[in-house]
Amino acid sequence: MNSNKIVVGLSGGVDSATTAYLLKKQGHDLLGIYMRNWHQQGSQLCPIEDDLKDAKACADHLGIPFEVVDFSKNYMQQVFEQFLFDLSHGLTPNPDVLCNQYVKFDAFLKHITQTYNATLATGHYARLIHDQNGTHLMTAKDPDKDQTYFLCRLSKNQLAQSHFPLGNLLKSEVRQIADHIQLPVSHKKDSTGICFIGERNFNQFITQYLLDTPGPVVDIDTNQQIATHHGLIHYTIGQRKGLTIPAKNEHTKPWFVIKKNPSNQTLYVCQGDNHPALYQMTLKAKDLRLIHQHDVNKLKIKARIRHRQPLQNATIHSIGPQSVTVKFDTAQRAITPGQYIAFYLENELIGSAIIEGPHE
Repeated sequence: MNSNKIVVGLSGGVDSATTAYLLKKQGHDLLGIYMRNWHQQGSQLCPIEDDLKDAKACADHLGIPFEVVDFSKNYMQQVFEQFLFDLSHGLTPNPDVLCNQYVKFDAFLKHITQTYNATLATGHYARLIHDQNGTHLMTAKDPDKDQTYFLCRLSKNQLAQSHFPLGNLLKSEVRQIADHIQLPVSHKKDSTGICFIGERNFNQFITQYLLDTPGPVVDIDTNQQIATHHGLIHYTIGQRKGLTIPAKNEHTKPWFVIKKNPSNQTLYVCQGDNHPALYQMTLKAKDLRLIHQHDVNKLKIKARIRHRQPLQNATIHSIGPQSVTVKFDTAQRAITPGQYIAFYLENELIGSAIIEGPHE
């Protein structure tokens, strides 16, 4: 492996472009590559082509060579098809985690190691520590931007071939650097939402691929149907907006989704943000993956069940080779099947699992 040769995944945003600048300043031999993971299909709202132009402009500005590689087939098969499958089975998938696991740090990383004998750098806010035991994934200096949750399924070998130069910087510092060197994207807004949807309406987008299947909306307290929904694919646990439940008066408490049953297309709801059905102490998770070997049974850790959630004190209990229950010190709101739970010891992410749901 050529330790000086680094491929920077240029996304067209300020973070990846600043990553390239910092590495060039350190004297590394760089190549900027834009990954095309999705082909625009008739919508002017999908930002992919604009991002590609911005990535090329940043590479030109920094004076580094630039290429485009197409991984849309990998993305379709390993991320989008899984995304649709999970949605259709009542789950709430996380395509960003899947993309990092199967495309960016697998197919793409293999491509650059085999083609360029290089390692990979991205604009993720995370830190890496290397010692005699290997590479450790640590939380970022900026707690508001920490992205270790999205990297929670990576292996120690994938991490060993990666670089995250922004991990020791605040987002404000990155903006200052980008502004100082006059990057073309120094004031570009950060991207939000699911990458292949962009600014499009999620419900309108997803119905191009999955059929709406109406069903009953049931009050969990009375077990009575109180409305009809347009399809479980449009709802996730803890959701408030989009529920077409008539209010009795202006003082009526809002309704929240607490459970989905795909077998009979039933959507269960409760009334009030403090309803006990929204909160659970324990969850069950499958497909446990650890970056390094740990005996996790009865291990006290910190965990998060969604990006940007403050770390929560909890204890892991093994119930099978790759299955665990996790008991939190305080009740957690809206435990969502299909999402990931990430495990931390101090500031180190040690592994993750896929949430199956609350555990009684």
